[in-house]
Amino acid sequence: MNDTTEKPPQKDADENAQSERSKQVSAAGWTASMAAFFAVIALINQPTWPVAFGVGVVAVMVIFVCSFMLKK
Repeated sequence: MNDTTEKPPQKDADENAQSERSKQVSAAGWTASMAAFFAVIALINQPTWPVAFGVGVVAVMVIFVCSFMLKK
C-alpha cells in the first residue's frame, strides 16, 4: 500500500524528542520536590515514628513514579 504521509525531517524529530524529554524531566523534578517539601513539613509538625514510616513509604512510591516517568 502507498502511504502518503510524510515523515518529519530528522532535525525536527530530534528537537521534538528533546522537548518531550525536557518535559518528562521537569515533571519528575516537580513530583519529587513537592513530595520532599510535604514530607519535611509532616516531619516538622509531628516527628513520630508512624509519620516517619509513612513519609518513607511515600518516598519509595515517588521513586517508582519518577523512574516510570523517566523510563520512556
